[in-house]
Amino acid sequence: MALERLFELIRKEDVVLFCGAGMSMYAGYPSGYQLSQLIYAQLTDAESQEIGKGLTLPDLTEELVNLRMSRNSLITLLKGIYDKAPADLSLHAKLAGIPHIQTIITTNYDRLFELAYCENCNLIRSSVDLPYIRKDQPEIFKIHGDLSAPDSVLITKTDYTRFFDSQKEDVPWIVVKELLATHHVLFIGYNLDDVNMESIFRKMKENLGDNHKELFLLAPSLKLPKVQRLIKDGIHYIDSTAGKFIDGLLANIKDHIYQDFQQKRCAPDTFRVFLQKNGLAPTLKTEEDQFKVSALAGLNKPLTTRMTFGVPADQQEFTERLENVLQNKELGSVTLDAETVLNLNVYFNDIKVSSPIGGGPMTFSSAPLRTAVIAIVFEDGTEYDNLKVELFKTQTHLIFSFPFPNVDLKFYTSPEEMAKLEYELKLQRTGEYGALNDELRTIIFLRDIGSGKKFTIYIPDSKPTPLQMAAAEPFLALAKKYLYYYERLKRIERHFAVRFEHIGEITNESTNTLHLLLAHMEGKPYLGVFEGTWNMRPTDREKALEFIKLVSPKSELLQKRPEPESCRLHGQTIKLGYRSIQMLEPYIANIEEVRSDPSALILLASKSETIAISFSETPA
Repeated sequence: MALERLFELIRKEDVVLFCGAGMSMYAGYPSGYQLSQLIYAQLTDAESQEIGKGLTLPDLTEELVNLRMSRNSLITLLKGIYDKAPADLSLHAKLAGIPHIQTIITTNYDRLFELAYCENCNLIRSSVDLPYIRKDQPEIFKIHGDLSAPDSVLITKTDYTRFFDSQKEDVPWIVVKELLATHHVLFIGYNLDDVNMESIFRKMKENLGDNHKELFLLAPSLKLPKVQRLIKDGIHYIDSTAGKFIDGLLANIKDHIYQDFQQKRCAPDTFRVFLQKNGLAPTLKTEEDQFKVSALAGLNKPLTTRMTFGVPADQQEFTERLENVLQNKELGSVTLDAETVLNLNVYFNDIKVSSPIGGGPMTFSSAPLRTAVIAIVFEDGTEYDNLKVELFKTQTHLIFSFPFPNVDLKFYTSPEEMAKLEYELKLQRTGEYGALNDELRTIIFLRDIGSGKKFTIYIPDSKPTPLQMAAAEPFLALAKKYLYYYERLKRIERHFAVRFEHIGEITNESTNTLHLLLAHMEGKPYLGVFEGTWNMRPTDREKALEFIKLVSPKSELLQKRPEPESCRLHGQTIKLGYRSIQMLEPYIANIEEVRSDPSALILLASKSETIAISFSETPA
């Protein structure tokens, strides 16, 4: 439980790392006890007898300096030990790949952190370093000094006493104390007998009492009495090596960082840097008050993708399609969502980017083997420039895809069929009908490519390729149908100075409106189908009988509207004027009833079921 809690706090960027000698042992550097043994080994017999055995490192070095009345040999020994190249740097390199840890405090003399972070950190050894801190980089405090500045090195008992007594007003120490007071702390590379940890923990208790944030100690295989002592002192114990812990932390961050970013648990810069260190280049966009990921790409090399999910037993058809697409048996896309799969997790470079909690559906599509921008010139001189073409391959077919706006035109062929210029043409709409110019360009290309005309393909850095394919009659008929409509729609655009940006579906209503507008543009009446009746109720008997005599197929029966009208076509409102409607070949549908009862309702109908609609600029 303590481990999961620590992982969560680190992911929230709220943990300070406090590193001791045990953190550097894997790299070939000594522990505190081993350093004591190295110092004992270089003592003379007289010095060994004078100093005695069993002293702590601060007491031992204190006695040595007092005997020799100089720190020179001690500093020289330390330089000889810690100036050696490390045997391994992997643990610190992994730590440098975790931007969630912004502060590291160390009592170590080695340069492992400097080597791992290179120039990407703020190294703070004294007050002089503080003005040069860069806020976008992690801070590494070497509170026991640096061997490049011998006077800064803390190792003897006197050094520690002087440090804690004199550092009360020292700026770096003030910063360190503030960090320890305002953040959770993980001690790593220490044991309970370490004088460094004992001194630091005692000072924290003196300053904060029990008001400090949570404290954690990472160490392998502590005995029960020591664990109980930690609990008594208010420290969470985690039984682990540093290497195992950091590997577990990295895996935990990879599993949670996408969700943490979405829920604002980590900063956008932390999210971006961590993904970049793992070979991902995220594109971030702002929506309302937060950042969102709009795209993910591989950094310098392709992404590795991994998915884990379950499929319900009743989704056999989905399972087969998924296998076909993933195994290149067919071209297409598959959408994974809560309705089709269970516990969906998707990983890019081992970073989880989708989970059952949020994330929404994910669609995976076949990827092209090659993409090119080409030109096609037909024998009649018609040219198409900047045509994007994508080449796909399944186990049985080669597919050439031309992705136009809202439409995909695909040529299916096999290697054998391709040699004979045989193909199957498929048209798939990928979006709603869009702008007229886009739709017109697509349908003209479909007409030309399906017509059987000769053409030449121009591919960059390749020789021109002349081709002629057999006519595709069904698609040619489809192209002519749409071309008829679009070309007339283009005339309407020009005449009425409008732009059709979202055509939508072509319906009977839109077709009738198109013909109405064309007739109006030509100054002709629009002949429309009328299967109903006009109803009239005479005011007196004599007028009714007179009206009956006047109605014949040659009569002109008109309806006029007193207000100007307009019509709607594909999202555009077009003004027409004052409408007049003439019924052609009128007759009285209930003539016998009206003759016997002139007060009856007169029903007027058209023998040809036709009306003529026209518009004028002024009311007639």
